[in-house]
Amino acid sequence: MIYKQDESGFDVVVDAETHGLYPYAGEWHGPAWDFNRNCEELCQEFMGFIRSLLCEDSRLEVSYAGSRPYKFVLTFPTEGGFESSETRLFFFDYFGKRSARIFKNRHLPPRYK
Repeated sequence: MIYKQDESGFDVVVDAETHGLYPYAGEWHGPAWDFNRNCEELCQEFMGFIRSLLCEDSRLEVSYAGSRPYKFVLTFPTEGGFESSETRLFFFDYFGKRSARIFKNRHLPPRYK
């Protein structure tokens, strides 16, 4: 676990299971990075992804319904540009007042220039 430096950032966590590596950024979570490929390639790509989450180029947009978060959009840099991945809750206060907040880490300088 890599803790956020301040309230404007998000924690980064890796959960290693027997069938893959699961990335977490705050309450966002991504699919498993599968172990059924070259281990060196997997580690290089996955650690690069984690490194990207620690710089200001990545951002986590959290949408709220009322005071509770319900949608998480992680935007991160890649060699070919930016990509986004979304996670959301199935049950939430649909009629709650909507708001959003953006979180960014500042642990490392940008990965791509």
